[in-house]
Amino acid sequence: MIEPTESKSKAELDRFCDALVSIRREIQEVVEGKVDPRDNVLKNAPQTAAEVTSDSWSHPYTRTGRLPGAIRAREQVLAGRQPDRQPVW
Repeated sequence: MIEPTESKSKAELDRFCDALVSIRREIQEVVEGKVDPRDNVLKNAPQTAAEVTSDSWSHPYTRTGRLPGAIRAREQVLAGRQPDRQPVW
C-alpha cells in the first residue's frame, strides 16, 4: 500500500509516480516478449551494490537505474556528462 503524506513535496511525489510508470513499462516489455522472461530487471531486482558496480555484467540490460544514484552518476561521468544531483526513489 502506498500512502503519500503532506510531508512529501509535489516534485517528490512526481518522481515516485515516474518510477511507477517506469516499472509498468518494464512489465509491459516482458508481456510483449521484448525482454528475456527469466533474466530481466524485474526478476533480478533488487540487485546489490556489489553486483551493479562490479567489472563483470552478464545481464542483457544495462546497469543504468539498477542502483539509482551511484551507477547513474558513474555512467554519466564516463559519458562525459555532468551527473544528476536530483534524488531518485
